Amino acid sequence: MSAGHFENVAIIGAGGSIGSVMAEDLLKQGKHKVTAITRPESTSKLPDGLHDVKKLEYNDHASLVKAFKGQDIVLITMNVLAPNDSQETHKASKSSEKA
Repeated sequence: MSAGHFENVAIIGAGGSIGSVMAEDLLKQGKHKVTAITRPESTSKLPDGLHDVKKLEYNDHASLVKAFKGQDIVLITMNVLAPNDSQETHKASKSSEKA
């Protein structure tokens, strides 16, 4: 990764109203490898052209750390109104620090 540029981007919530717009914009730029991180039971439509899709439980610290390895940036766009998301967002952000 060069200064001021990031190539590998992971987005938690890439199928949501905010995350999907961010993913689509990054993909349109053609400079990024976008990985969607989503729950196994999610039925959200993910944007076309993703580099990878990782389905995992957000409260599984080890799986999150593994999913974040090699990422230049992690964007967390989970809905703050969904049950338990505040705790899961905190756990996800702590996991990204370990990757």
